[in-house]
Amino acid sequence: MDNTRPRWPSQAPGASLRVAVCRHDQADGGVHWDLFVERPGGDSLWSLRCRDRPDQAARTRVTPMADHRPAWLASGTREVSGERGTATRVADGVLWSEGEIAIVRWSDGRTQRWVLCEDHLTCDIVQDGSGDESD
Repeated sequence: MDNTRPRWPSQAPGASLRVAVCRHDQADGGVHWDLFVERPGGDSLWSLRCRDRPDQAARTRVTPMADHRPAWLASGTREVSGERGTATRVADGVLWSEGEIAIVRWSDGRTQRWVLCEDHLTCDIVQDGSGDESD
């Protein structure tokens, strides 16, 4: 599928998709964050490269990437093909989306609202995981 204009993967009403964030330590010493969202059916992951860690940033610049293998949803650290470094999953959860807006519930109990624009992702905390709603 074409990821040139970022749009959340379509899903059935009320259905959730698995989501993960990986820290990509590049072979040249650079670091960026990869955001993976399961496509319906689970055979591939819709993918964005993020400048900042998306589950902790208020806003981050994003670049669409080609779909990735579902293995990136699993925990642990893996070698990135082509000797491009390693990637470690640092967060996982589930996502519900409609249009440019998505709600993400992380496995640690946090909930975020994400708004996807042309080249950035805006992230608001809805619940911080302690059970208290954010102001």
